Amino acid sequence: MDLKLKIRLGKEDFLYFGPGVSELLDNIEKYGSVSSASQNMGLSYSKAWKMIRDSENGLGCTLVERSTGGKGGGKALLTEKGREINKLFKTLERDTNEYCKERLEELEAEYWKNHGGMKEE
Repeated sequence: MDLKLKIRLGKEDFLYFGPGVSELLDNIEKYGSVSSASQNMGLSYSKAWKMIRDSENGLGCTLVERSTGGKGGGKALLTEKGREINKLFKTLERDTNEYCKERLEELEAEYWKNHGGMKEE
């Protein structure tokens, strides 16, 4: 049996940080611009900025430093907080998935122990 979890952070019905935002931040770090990052992910530029603004509003801090375009175009860099929050999110995601996978294996073993002793193939 496989387990697939998606961690999303938010308050009430407002979800503002999850795997998509984390991937977007990774791409901004890699490409140095929101435009290139969003293109790489198949997102519209405006959608990418909405994700960033929603995350920044939800977290209460700036994740991406912006510089306006010019001859070479605009640039974007992650702030130190942006890098740290993204790193912490990935740790939370990894640890949660590992724990849940182990727990599922325990529950599955307990089930088969109590219901016939062996897993059906």
